[in-house]
Amino acid sequence: MQIFTDEFRNFIKKTVICSWRGHKKGNWAEVYWAVAHSSGYQSKFCKVCNKELETTRKEHPWLN
Repeated sequence: MQIFTDEFRNFIKKTVICSWRGHKKGNWAEVYWAVAHSSGYQSKFCKVCNKELETTRKEHPWLN
């Protein structure tokens, strides 16, 4: 039941709060496809509803 309430809460935040005020961008965060395995991308998520807003391919430091 907790999963349903969390999903419902996020849905309300996304459709009501962010649609009226606009999304608030957070800092860049690494995107992982598994635990401790980076996918090579960085994304910005909304601070309120956690929706992914921007994604960019991160340059690997060894490939410069």
